[in-house]
Amino acid sequence: MAIYKRSAGGSWWVRFTVRGKPIRRSAGTADREKAEEFETALRERYWRQDKLGETVHTWKEAVTRFKKEATWRESTRKTNEFSLTFFERLNPIAVSAITADVVRAARDYVDRSQQPASANRIMAVFRGVLRACVRWGWLAYAPPVPMVRTPQKEISVLDGQSAARLVAELPVHLKAPMMFSVLTGLRMSNTRDLTWDRVDLEDGHVTIPASQYKTNRDQRFPLSTQAVKLLSGLPHRTGRVFLYDGKPITGKLGARAFRKARCRAGLPSLRWHDLRHTFASWVAQSGASDRVLQSLGGWTSPKMVARYAHLKPSDLRPYADLAGTFAVTGKIPSKRKKAKKA
Repeated sequence: MAIYKRSAGGSWWVRFTVRGKPIRRSAGTADREKAEEFETALRERYWRQDKLGETVHTWKEAVTRFKKEATWRESTRKTNEFSLTFFERLNPIAVSAITADVVRAARDYVDRSQQPASANRIMAVFRGVLRACVRWGWLAYAPPVPMVRTPQKEISVLDGQSAARLVAELPVHLKAPMMFSVLTGLRMSNTRDLTWDRVDLEDGHVTIPASQYKTNRDQRFPLSTQAVKLLSGLPHRTGRVFLYDGKPITGKLGARAFRKARCRAGLPSLRWHDLRHTFASWVAQSGASDRVLQSLGGWTSPKMVARYAHLKPSDLRPYADLAGTFAVTGKIPSKRKKAKKA
């Protein structure tokens, strides 16, 4: 048999010979149909090498080159390298043998252990490798990679009262990072990894290095009076800005302690990233222009501003009143004049 199992309930294995040389590989699946697809793709690789003399590039070669050429941030690198481990059973297969059927089988394999949104992110990295193969001339075209539409997560924007409740419930080591995130709009990793050599309290700004920012360039962000006061109150001035028991905070700031605190504060759906949405919304509600908000948030396009800044109905009501007045009177209300100083 070309495919067989070494143990009941285990994965299928592929076995055949090429010019007397035995080829044995694990198909990495207990599904017979998918194992047969793997066998077909593997046989094609060896046939093209043997009969056509083609230089066959394997999936493993593609992944190795893809990772070497990638310009990921460290946190992104870890996530993407983890994503690529899902496809290690394709390592010996030629990239030219990765058809739409193989891609669908890969998606099915990822779906077994991952939620739809996570599976989409993993498959996006897989798609990135295939598209890179097209750029390198290893593939004529990349087969389509199926993605699943997922519902958009509910975004929680704090107001002054809910922010105060959250601060009251947070453990001591998370109070300052949480308020700093709200006051600056910085991402979790930028807040956690901030070091004092990147802080200028006198001029009132922080600098996030290109290696830690999505745009791959240094970004300078202004500090409000409240943010400067918060940092000035911290007892140390070397190394990381935010510490836990005198040591740098590792892992996610929005881990178990944060989740417990948000529930006690009556904010069960709040994510740490919602603090960035809160900052953008507060700035937008103050009347700042989109251009100002785009600069404050470090976004590269106005589209991202619209994604992060959320106005409350009460902020929009005066503009709705303008339409109502026009509907009744047929006149556009004039701007209210400023009161003269006595």
